[in-house]
Amino acid sequence: IQDFKLSESRSPTQIVRQLRTNEMQKKLDEWNIRYVVVANNFTNAKEKNLYEKITNDMDKSKLFTNRRHYGNEITIYENKNYRERFWLFGSDSSTPARITFIKPVTYKVYLPFAEKGDKLIFSESYDTGWVAIQNGKKTQSEKFHGTFNSFLIKKTGSQTIQVTYHIQSLVSKLFVVSLVTLISIIGMLIWLQVKRKKL
Repeated sequence: IQDFKLSESRSPTQIVRQLRTNEMQKKLDEWNIRYVVVANNFTNAKEKNLYEKITNDMDKSKLFTNRRHYGNEITIYENKNYRERFWLFGSDSSTPARITFIKPVTYKVYLPFAEKGDKLIFSESYDTGWVAIQNGKKTQSEKFHGTFNSFLIKKTGSQTIQVTYHIQSLVSKLFVVSLVTLISIIGMLIWLQVKRKKL
């Protein structure tokens, strides 16, 4: 959002109008922003008028359509196109992904249809440790809009892709190696003590 210089807008109504532009709506959809929250805890007529202007502008949004009030504190608009943790970006971005959680650092993602060259987007903050295993081959994560992880789809058709945090598995292996080394050192020290006593 910083690329669009929202912070340079001087009023909340200018920010909302900028959020409603086609270019910004497209970016918010690609970034998978789920909610826009508008405070409605106004204390005077001027704040109430400002709140009404903002909500009138937000009501005209094509992307954020579901308006809900929570008490007298906030109004929430929800992205009608919001996608869960994984989604496909490319030829058919509406294709749903079915996710199986295996452990905190491993997911299996079933795509009923994807085309070669599409991208599987994973809405975790970008980290080079995330890898996708497709047909037994690893695919490194690439940045998607400077924020998320993405993986290039290697073949057309339905497929299951495993997404894993590779550094975590390396840490687990290093832990086992460290434990074996520690046990070996302790065993060696005990053996040396026993050998000294025999001499």
